[in-house]
Amino acid sequence: MRTIEEINQALNTLWRAQTFPRSPKVYAPMQYLKPKAASVVFVGMNPSFSARGWKRLLRKTKHHRIQPEKFFGWPVPKDFDLERAHEVEALARKDYDFFRHHHSLANAVKFDWEHLDLFAYRETSQAKVKALVLKKQNAPELNEFGAAQFSLFVDLLRLARPRAVVVANALAAQIYLQQRTPRFDPATGCYLDSFGRRQPFPVFFSGMLTGARALDRFSRQRLFWQLAAVLGKSWCPPLAFDSA
Repeated sequence: MRTIEEINQALNTLWRAQTFPRSPKVYAPMQYLKPKAASVVFVGMNPSFSARGWKRLLRKTKHHRIQPEKFFGWPVPKDFDLERAHEVEALARKDYDFFRHHHSLANAVKFDWEHLDLFAYRETSQAKVKALVLKKQNAPELNEFGAAQFSLFVDLLRLARPRAVVVANALAAQIYLQQRTPRFDPATGCYLDSFGRRQPFPVFFSGMLTGARALDRFSRQRLFWQLAAVLGKSWCPPLAFDSA
């Protein structure tokens, strides 16, 4: 099993070997910290990128002078600071609205949470990501570039030894199902996945938790209730109205 340093290095090597479409908006791959073990792991398709969003997030921090498009640029700038990159990613997880439901569920069930992506390519448009990682636009079969990234995602998931996995993106869910082939458990209504002889972990497939195509409030509540129940916890929706 690869270490976190080997995973990050493998992503950089993969980027160097890849011929990207001619575009000024190619960014360096995500560089991960070692994931927290035995946490609830939320899985997305890929990290989005918004220079405006990063500037707004970092505006009142010690990192306010960062120019996101340059800092995360590819090829990696010579003065790239990996420790600083980890710090700003931690700020995003703490304050970025995308993660607010991750925080609320983890606080309710008293478990740590992690977020991983199937693919490390920074891009907001899912259509552009599909064109880079799929053999065909409307089928979840991975091309060579996509398969190599998915393999590294699996290594990250192994390091995380997840208590449970929530794949919160419809296309990511299709790809996970095709690549990992977890088995459905009729008793709990979720899927079970495992690494070798290790204890199976539950996998929940879902749409996005925030954003324009997010689950409605009540579907999200059912998902959180089911996840908590499978993990032997109780969960009730907050009394305050939350329409998002």
